[in-house]
Amino acid sequence: IYGGSRYSNDYADIWETNQNVCSPKHFNRYFSYSLSEADVSDVVFERAIAGNSSEVLSLFTNSSSANLIRKLRGRAKSLEKSQSSDLAEILAGSPELFHYQEMFFDSRSDFSQAAMLVTDLVFNLDASERMELLSKVLKTTPSSDFAMEISRWTPNPHWDNAPDTISEADWKITNSLLSERLKDDMKVEDFSLFHSWGKNTVQCYWLLMEQEGQEFIGSELIRSLESNIENIIPFLKLFTSFQSDMSGSRLPQSLDERGYKNIAKIIDPQKLADIIESRLQIELNGTETRYDLEDERQEAERLAKQYLWCHLNGAKGELS
Repeated sequence: IYGGSRYSNDYADIWETNQNVCSPKHFNRYFSYSLSEADVSDVVFERAIAGNSSEVLSLFTNSSSANLIRKLRGRAKSLEKSQSSDLAEILAGSPELFHYQEMFFDSRSDFSQAAMLVTDLVFNLDASERMELLSKVLKTTPSSDFAMEISRWTPNPHWDNAPDTISEADWKITNSLLSERLKDDMKVEDFSLFHSWGKNTVQCYWLLMEQEGQEFIGSELIRSLESNIENIIPFLKLFTSFQSDMSGSRLPQSLDERGYKNIAKIIDPQKLADIIESRLQIELNGTETRYDLEDERQEAERLAKQYLWCHLNGAKGELS
């Protein structure tokens, strides 16, 4: 009535839980005859919550996934401990239900939101009980990518100003557990260091480097790159940045100085340069500028030349 009112984001969750007409998620419901396919009936949702976790799982469809995860996150803190444990285990066991987004920094995808939901449920338990449940979901989820995503959103001692986290000792146990899982993945016959870990591939490299040492992951990567030249460009693409033009269209991926430096922390940069020059038969004449290489239309040529350019200028100490 008076105007100028401001509300924090927390109010949106309260309004939705109370089914207020001012809730952005409920407003249209009061002026329509039926729910959209992407929505979930409050009556059906409440019945499923009151039942067992498998009933909640049955509500997931391609169209309802996002809204259902949002509803569950809004209700997570009010669930009983036993409900939280059961639901966390069932969700962790079904990552295929959640829409996937390749971009690591996109936290809005169903995949990331579902991982956050699992950590919400873990933190419903008393501090002394959390690690047992967290370890269980990280071990039993069929996807190492999802295990890494759950770990990514688990409040830990290295978060700034986090009001509640797992202990430093438990965080070390978590990383050790994940490292063992990743090493087991690498023993599987059709495993790929460049594809099997999805959006969290580079994070898996970092974790293995931290837990097992740079030589371990670096030598495995070099071996894979030398054995199959088709792995070189997918590897370089892992370290490229996503940019868009003024219209929102995604621009061709480019490997910049930051990407090169991250690669150089994981593997021997000279060995990779030698592989690119010998196996892809690509080299620079020494006169190219950074901007010349961005105009290269062929992705393989562009990324390989950008890497070599960064390597050449890095050796001169001329990278920013």
